Amino acid sequence: MTAMRALGGYFGLEPGAGRGLPWLGDARAVQSGRMALRLALDAWPRATLWLPAWYGPPARAALAASGWRLREYALAEDLGPDAAVQPDDGDRVLLVDWFGLCGATVRRACRRFGAQRVLVDAAMSLWFEPEPGVPTATSPRKFVGVPDGGCLRHPPATAAPAPPREESSIARCAHLLHRAAGDVAGGRAHFAAAEASISAETAPTTMSALTTRLLAGIDFDAVARARRRNYRRLADGLVALGHAPPDLPDDAVPLCLPLPAPDADALRRRLAAHGIYCAHYWDDATSLRHDPVGRRLRDATVCLPCDQRLDDDDVDATLAVFDATRAAA
Repeated sequence: MTAMRALGGYFGLEPGAGRGLPWLGDARAVQSGRMALRLALDAWPRATLWLPAWYGPPARAALAASGWRLREYALAEDLGPDAAVQPDDGDRVLLVDWFGLCGATVRRACRRFGAQRVLVDAAMSLWFEPEPGVPTATSPRKFVGVPDGGCLRHPPATAAPAPPREESSIARCAHLLHRAAGDVAGGRAHFAAAEASISAETAPTTMSALTTRLLAGIDFDAVARARRRNYRRLADGLVALGHAPPDLPDDAVPLCLPLPAPDADALRRRLAAHGIYCAHYWDDATSLRHDPVGRRLRDATVCLPCDQRLDDDDVDATLAVFDATRAAA
C-alpha cells in the first residue's frame, strides 16, 4: 500500500517555476558528483584510473575506495592530460572540464583515447554535453542552492544505487536557509558541516526526493544566461585593467572566472575584505612537483565569482577592487 498524499497541514518549500534539467530523467541521479564517478567505476572491472595530480582530495578518496589503482598525470597547457598518459586495455583516463571552460579540451582527449578509455568529471561544468557513449558525472550543487546531488549521464550498465537518505538531505539544508535569510556568516559553519557530511558518504545512493524537487523548480536557462553575461562583463573589465582572463567559449557556461594572478593569496584577501569571496580549489593538493600547470592553478589563480546571484553592480564592485589596487601600485 502506497502512502497517502497529505492534504492540509503545514507548508513546505515552494519550488520555482523553472523547467529543471531536461536530461535528469535519463541520468543516474545520486547524492554527489564524486559518487556518480564511483558508480561508473563500480560497473567496470578494476584496473588503473589515470587522474589529474591537481584534484580534490575528497573525490580522490571516493575513487580510491572503489578498488581501482590511481595513477596521477600532469596537465598540459590546454588543461588536458599530458603526453605521458598511455592507458592500457581496461584502464580509464579521468578527464575534467575545468571551470566549465575546457569542453573542447575534453572532446579532443575523448578522441585521443577513445570512448572506452575515458570517464568525464563535469562537476565544474553542468552544461557540458557528453560525448556519445562516454559516462559523464555532474554536480548541480556547485551551480545552484540544493543540499546535495550528482548525476551520471550515459551510465554504463550497473546495479541501481541504494535508496535515498532523505534525512541526510534535510540535515544539509541549514546553510541554504541561513543564506536565504541573509545570514551569510551564520551559514558558513553549516555549509562546512554539509560538505563534511557529503564527503563521509562511502557508497552511491539515489538522489533524494527533496533535491530532485528543488532541481525541478529551477530555471537553468536563466542561470546559464546570467553566468555568461557576468563572465563577459567581468572579463571585459579585467582586460581594460591590464589582466588576461581566459576566453569564454561559445558553448560554455562558467563555474567562475579563473584569473591568472601571481599574488593570488594577497588578492583573495583584498577581495574578501570587500565581501567578495573566491573559492580556492584544492589548496591541499600536494603532489604537484612534476605538474607546473597544476601548481599554477593551485597557487597563482584566483577564481572570481560570476554566478547568477550577481548583477551588474556586483560585477562592477569586483572590478573596482582591481582598479583601486592598480591605482595604489
